[in-house]
Amino acid sequence: MKSLKILMILIACTWFAVATKAQTYIQGVAVRPFSEIANTNTHISTANRMAYSAAKDLVNSFYAHTTRIKGLDKMAGEYFLVDGMVVELTCRNRTADNDFRPFTQSQIEFREMFTNMIGETNTLEADYYDELKTVNGNEILKYYYTSVNYKTFLIQDLLGKYVVLGTIYCAMQDIAKAEAFIDTLVGSIVFK
Repeated sequence: MKSLKILMILIACTWFAVATKAQTYIQGVAVRPFSEIANTNTHISTANRMAYSAAKDLVNSFYAHTTRIKGLDKMAGEYFLVDGMVVELTCRNRTADNDFRPFTQSQIEFREMFTNMIGETNTLEADYYDELKTVNGNEILKYYYTSVNYKTFLIQDLLGKYVVLGTIYCAMQDIAKAEAFIDTLVGSIVFK
């Protein structure tokens, strides 16, 4: 009977360890926590960080006719809840495999990729927006379609140490709020 109790306790501990391990906050190849590469930020902190399952469910609730994120294995980085929006940040160190390069070339490549779909007339150009600027010693590239409810941006410090891929997901009525929040967020980031 005593060995059965011990076995049950071991099974319960193992199940708990597996269940809590599934509740990760940072996922992906060579992804770093935002808190490790940037100073404390009032918008992005462990207090508003979301579990993957909660982020997936909220992001998918923004899309009435489709599923934006199919599975937890398709998610990378960290997710934060800010004013009803889901902010995804995937932070990495610059390495030999992930070289620093000015975003001017990326801006041209993204513009061509997002506005010149193969086999289609160029109807997407009027809906596409991009902007390249420098804020707080960081290079920022915002690029997205103005009519969709997710907005993407890239940040890299000009010293070439870090790069951050960001996406803000929101309800359709919050598109303007998401676009404005990118400027608020990138203006508040100071890399370590």
